[in-house]
Amino acid sequence: MQADDSEGAPAHWQSVIRAQFTSAGYVMLALSVAALGFQMVFVLNAQFDAGDPWQRAALVAALLSLLVLFLSVAMGLFLVLNRVRDLRATLLAAGSGATESEIRVIEGNQRLSAKLGRRSWRLFWFQLGAFGFGVFLAAVAVTLSVIAAFLSYGEVPPGCDI
Repeated sequence: MQADDSEGAPAHWQSVIRAQFTSAGYVMLALSVAALGFQMVFVLNAQFDAGDPWQRAALVAALLSLLVLFLSVAMGLFLVLNRVRDLRATLLAAGSGATESEIRVIEGNQRLSAKLGRRSWRLFWFQLGAFGFGVFLAAVAVTLSVIAAFLSYGEVPPGCDI
């Protein structure tokens, strides 16, 4: 449900929708940070052999996953900042009994709140897509690593002089 879908809803439901959306954004940010941390540990602890095409592909997938998960975290942070600005504009636009000069300010804050609400949804979907793609690339990297380990089972590790 997007912000435009809730315009006809009663004020109570709008606040419920906003609270749910904010919670979902926080959960996605937390999952993105956790996935980024997992992938960083995976890349730092794995020993990739540049001569093995499976391991080389696993390294490329892991590094791309790091990049995409970093973008997901960045979009999550931008989403949180955007939601805070939206909340502030909404509170300023809720003025009642205002004078004529304050009405222009209130209308400006209403337009800003609507603009920030639309931007929040775009940021959320971008964050969600980046998170999903980053997790997919992480799974590909782990799978390629496991395949490489099975294919090289019993072979002497590279660089061993024994």
